[in-house]
Amino acid sequence: MFFISNWKNYLSVEESVNLAKDLATKFYSSSVEQIICPSHLSLYRVSEILKDTDISLGGQDVFYKKEGAYTGQVTARDLKYLRCNYVLVGHSERRRYAQEDDNMVNLKVKLSIAEGLVPVLCVGEDIETRDKGRTQEFVINQLENDLKNVENARVLIAYEPVWAIFPSSFTVTQEDIEPVLKSIEEYMSARNIDYDILYGGSINSSNIDSFIALKNISGILAGRASTDYNEYVKIVEKMEAGSR
Repeated sequence: MFFISNWKNYLSVEESVNLAKDLATKFYSSSVEQIICPSHLSLYRVSEILKDTDISLGGQDVFYKKEGAYTGQVTARDLKYLRCNYVLVGHSERRRYAQEDDNMVNLKVKLSIAEGLVPVLCVGEDIETRDKGRTQEFVINQLENDLKNVENARVLIAYEPVWAIFPSSFTVTQEDIEPVLKSIEEYMSARNIDYDILYGGSINSSNIDSFIALKNISGILAGRASTDYNEYVKIVEKMEAGSR
């Protein structure tokens, strides 16, 4: 199973380095495929720490152009140089705060694939869409737009209901998630894409067992909980036990 840790901007560079050192010692090897996405400013130092372990690296975002006069952007080329094999694309916080639309997400997906990165495509509905009963329609529409003209490629699909992401106070149940995961599986199985489906949204060591027991998923995308050493270790150990 996959365990993707999105450290967002919770940790300073120093804190990221210290956590990476602790995790490198604890999980030199594991049956769980761990992918850590530190802040871009932490990537170089974290990469040096993890280079001889089984823990992979991912970027939190990537620009949709290969290179050029794009001040402040992060290129796929630089992510690859820093030993990243994966990159988050279309995360709800990018869609919200950076006004990324499906067209831009689609460009990022295609650029990532062309440059040798595996995109972790994040999809999910907000609370208004959920309350209207349009979740599956919305998510499948995201997939159609974000994966337009994508085929013969490797993509991870992370379903993250926006209303469930920390610091949300909503409680997510299997009944909320399973129909959506089934719809994603049905849609992706008809595409010429090598894929796995992940779930994300307020994951922690207390609820991880219920999520890894879900059908149609191959892993977890976690945020804040993955920035705490004890929480990280508990989650991975439960995933290791669940995959035996």
